[in-house]
Amino acid sequence: MTLKVCQKQAQVLLLQKRDLVMAKVEETIKTKLEEAFQPTQLVVRNVSHQHAGHAGSPGTGESHFEVELTSASFSGMNKVARQRAVYQILREEMAGPVHALALKTLSPDE
Repeated sequence: MTLKVCQKQAQVLLLQKRDLVMAKVEETIKTKLEEAFQPTQLVVRNVSHQHAGHAGSPGTGESHFEVELTSASFSGMNKVARQRAVYQILREEMAGPVHALALKTLSPDE
């Protein structure tokens, strides 16, 4: 094999690995929120591309997320309590790969 072929194969492998890691964080967020809150609606958006190159962005492609979550678990809770509950469930992700998390949390009657 030539050096160019080896370099190209290495690039492909790195991209595949990055894609697997990227999917892992987003899927982990979805899974944890589904298990904890049994939502009637859950939308997780990876918006990391909007923050590429910004201070605090690790450049992993999975550091910034927006979450819309509707759950009966939030009935009777104020906005701060709802967000605390979500952050508690995602504490490992917030301590590691996730730099920013924007939340919209609702109860079904809202």
